[in-house]
Amino acid sequence: MAKKINKKKQWLVSTALVIFVALSGGAVWYWFYANSTKKSGGKKNTQTAVDHLADSDISAEDSEVAVAQEVLTNVSLTMPTKKVYDHCFAQEGNILLATTIPKTGELGFLGRALSDGLFLYLNKTNTLDGGVWGANRLSLDQRDDNGTISHALPLVYDLLTKTPVFFSVTGEIVFEKIYIPLLAAAAVAVLFPVIGMRIGITSAMPVVWYRPSYGQEIAALLDYAINTLKLNQIAVFYEESTWGVEAKNTTEYLLRKKYNLNLFGAASYQPGTVTIQSAVTELKKIGPQVVLCLSNGRPTYNFIREAINQQLHYVTFLGLSRVSSIVAQLKKSRGIELITSSVVPNPFKSQLPIVQEYRKYMQQYLPNKGLSVDTLEGYIATALFVYFLKQVPATATVKDLLDCIAQTETLIFKGLTLTYKEKTLSWSVWLNKGSDVEWDEYRNEH
Repeated sequence: MAKKINKKKQWLVSTALVIFVALSGGAVWYWFYANSTKKSGGKKNTQTAVDHLADSDISAEDSEVAVAQEVLTNVSLTMPTKKVYDHCFAQEGNILLATTIPKTGELGFLGRALSDGLFLYLNKTNTLDGGVWGANRLSLDQRDDNGTISHALPLVYDLLTKTPVFFSVTGEIVFEKIYIPLLAAAAVAVLFPVIGMRIGITSAMPVVWYRPSYGQEIAALLDYAINTLKLNQIAVFYEESTWGVEAKNTTEYLLRKKYNLNLFGAASYQPGTVTIQSAVTELKKIGPQVVLCLSNGRPTYNFIREAINQQLHYVTFLGLSRVSSIVAQLKKSRGIELITSSVVPNPFKSQLPIVQEYRKYMQQYLPNKGLSVDTLEGYIATALFVYFLKQVPATATVKDLLDCIAQTETLIFKGLTLTYKEKTLSWSVWLNKGSDVEWDEYRNEH
């Protein structure tokens, strides 16, 4: 088993090396390269970087993350003068974007629905509108990264040989470990990622969000629990990952700052697992009024189901938008109500023009696909991209587009109210109380 893991790590190191070689046109060198050429032709220290991780007491998944992070953060770059800011969108009648999306794996349901929304508006633009800037057609090179670094690294490398502009990338761990280092080097631009966390992002990075942050989602859920439901004993069930811990800490901070309350309790689960029994036991001991689920769909479903089995039926369960896919299933199979935040309006009931348009084209072009918040987010993101493209000339570069977006003070876009601040356009969060009712909108720009 150890040998298999080592080969996988060695492959990750090699892949990351090729990424940066491709980016710099041969001007990239690794921190270990100078010493390795003295005795082993460039191989010795590469193997050392892998072996010391193999010898440590960490899982295969953790070591995969560690290798990728070590490789990406211990690289000295002499970047070419022409960075992503100078990249022109229109290339021989084509506007090419790239993305990595988990269409399989734990987040596969999200990736597949998001993909439907992206291509729905993209195809509408190409077929009904004749493209952008005349006959320039939109193209999206989309790859399934399975939500894992080992899948994503070679895909990102290959996509970088085609375009440095990435669109609506999805998956916190891939974004954190691969895209953020590339953004820091201005080697890629990422437009409208489907990412709620903002850790590691600086003002200089070429990235912009449509969707609000997890902090904004949590603020809306806390407002609902405390001001509407009049419940203040709030605990969290969270994933023991970078984004999950950030969400937990944000919850604690908002409770103290805005409501002068302490977090009532917290219990976690490990990423990539559905082992939730100890979390249920821990929270049962303290008996919170509300449990805020800062977690993925499958572990959340198991957690809530087991909590009800353990007589925690009096608890109100709230969740981030990333668990919205289990709302209907919980209601249908167990009669349990889970209220989640949403970064888009109700795809079934909203009368906003953008949502009515979305329903029209879903019925026309994808009649066998169901409406969902994920498909709607993909549709809105692509619609916004096309809108901003039309505000700049056909010779526009990435910098031109980013500057245009950054000048957005107040934009009413097909019923959505958008304001650019802190690299984010949308400051609205809706409460998903079920597909058959209108959702309350919470707007917070602070």
